[in-house]
Amino acid sequence: MLRLIVFIIVAVLLVFFIGFNLPNICNISIIFHTFENVHVVMPVLISFLLGILIMVPFVLAARGGVKKVRKENKEAFEKMKEDSKSKFASKKAEKKKFKSDKTSATDTSKTTEPKVEIIHPEGETEYVPAQHLDAKVEKPAQE
Repeated sequence: MLRLIVFIIVAVLLVFFIGFNLPNICNISIIFHTFENVHVVMPVLISFLLGILIMVPFVLAARGGVKKVRKENKEAFEKMKEDSKSKFASKKAEKKKFKSDKTSATDTSKTTEPKVEIIHPEGETEYVPAQHLDAKVEKPAQE
């Protein structure tokens, strides 16, 4: 029913377009021949029809490329659909966890741990968090 209404509306618009443009006349030159006193509506309609004819093979090729699910393959299709939904949900949860880990990591970085400066005999300086200094520090033997 909707298609019929749309078709009628398009047909009425086309009739109005043609009716208002009938007095308009032009000359059309195609390489070696000139068509004189051609109504403006004709080139518009011809170009529209050529566009439709050129697009028909592409539309038919696109429809032929889509494979329809057969009844025997419907179960396999439903299983594939459920698998892809679960994969999507797990990826979404993983992404959400990653974001929450990232925000918690930035929150903990604001609180800095106390660090201890260790100077080695060779003159190298090393900064170590205080919690790693639980082991006994040996004093170098004095000679």
